[in-house]
Amino acid sequence: MRTLYCGGPVVGLRAWLGAQCPPADLPSSWPQLLGRSVIGTFRGRSAVALACRLLGIGPGHEVLVPAYNCGTELDAVRHSGAGIVGYRVSRRCEIDLADLIARRSSRTRAVYLTHYFGWEQPMEELRRWCDDQGLLLIEDCALALFSGGASGRIGRTGDAVIFSLPKTLGFYHGGLLSLPLSARSRRLV
Repeated sequence: MRTLYCGGPVVGLRAWLGAQCPPADLPSSWPQLLGRSVIGTFRGRSAVALACRLLGIGPGHEVLVPAYNCGTELDAVRHSGAGIVGYRVSRRCEIDLADLIARRSSRTRAVYLTHYFGWEQPMEELRRWCDDQGLLLIEDCALALFSGGASGRIGRTGDAVIFSLPKTLGFYHGGLLSLPLSARSRRLV
């Protein structure tokens, strides 16, 4: 079995959580995971790398990423072979949408968005812009599991959504990659 970046093989969520796992339907009943396909990974960064692979992000592509980040997500994107282009984030952890839009190039394949501390970014505007431009949207919800924001769209809008269980539930390890069940994400691959 092929191993993934910074992690191990992909495993089923119940097997991954182990014997102390809550009922099998609990993770899939979490509001942000309803109607989505969920893959458990060793870490959130493994979920980022897997998302890049599944979405066809690789050499020759660029991913627009927030300038304020922890770095591990950048390592995972770079592992795909894609370049990274930073966009501004304010001191209030709000993305600079105008700066992000200005940094798009012909090589841009995806936008990486972080919901800092569970605070919602401008999801409707960004989703609309990504769709108009033919770009993928990757949501980083490492600190936003169970957050909804004013629109209720956190973790429900991206072509890939990343969760980090150590950052929200205190687990020792664990990441989740959430993908829509619809074919919207696969249309660009």
